[in-house]
Amino acid sequence: MKQGFPESIEFEYKRHGTLCLTPSFNILTGKIDYHTIAETRDENDFADHIKNTVALAADASWIFVSDQLNTHKSESLVRFISEACELKDDLGVKGKSGILQSMDSRMEFLSNEAHRIRFVYTPKHCSWLNQVEIWFGILSRKLLKRGSFKSKDELQNKMNNFIEYFNERLAKPSSRKTVCIIDGQGGGIGSTIIKKIKDLFGESVEIIALGTNAIATAQMLKARANRGASGENAIVQTVARVDVVVGTLGILLAHAMMGEVTPKMAEAVSGCAATKLILPLSQENVHLVGLSDDPLPHLVEILVIDHLKPLIS
Repeated sequence: MKQGFPESIEFEYKRHGTLCLTPSFNILTGKIDYHTIAETRDENDFADHIKNTVALAADASWIFVSDQLNTHKSESLVRFISEACELKDDLGVKGKSGILQSMDSRMEFLSNEAHRIRFVYTPKHCSWLNQVEIWFGILSRKLLKRGSFKSKDELQNKMNNFIEYFNERLAKPSSRKTVCIIDGQGGGIGSTIIKKIKDLFGESVEIIALGTNAIATAQMLKARANRGASGENAIVQTVARVDVVVGTLGILLAHAMMGEVTPKMAEAVSGCAATKLILPLSQENVHLVGLSDDPLPHLVEILVIDHLKPLIS
């Protein structure tokens, strides 16, 4: 070995086979939420991987970023998304009609923003845009490059161990802000706020929808909130961990919204450390003196552009 030359390895090797690793990289936590290691990567393998990932939070909203490999736009995947989102659409017949007719029609269905679980596809030949490719680079440099594995079982064990180590020691959470939208009854005001935030900031902000009832939460999830939950305990626990809380005046008043806001909810919201952005709207016998009687769309625009934007920039 000459000074100044990198370490060399023998060019002859014995091939023991290959394994396919499919990871679900969470861009918020920086961790691998779920991974699959198998000898194949057909459409059923990928659909099963997505199914197991979604099962980690079965009622949450999910956005998967992937390239345009044909297995990422398969019949199996369409059928799972349709079932998981409880959609009533006629899927048609693969190669003949309806949603299943072609890869393009399946891709359009899978990327529908109205679905609770949807896909975002990178442009062709641009899979490097996917942040999971950065993680694959880390895996390659720290484990696979110059590695020697006597069997596929050994390789699988070492990859499993590395992913566990990475999640514990190397993963770095995203710095994006988390905004909690609280609403009750039909969830209309919360949905309007969420749509405005999503239109302006996209996925640069994580939005958690908290409903005093399940209907309100469902409406806000349809408006593209990232996650959602309902009820007193969900609100009490979540507001303590977010950066910004948004809602109407009623979320600060016990027994507001026809009794849907409990004393514990009001206490948790008013006492949390998060910045609170409150719309001066309420059905209660409370009057705020000195405020103009602006319509809801104007108030939402002021809230998002003048007050929320500086907090998340």
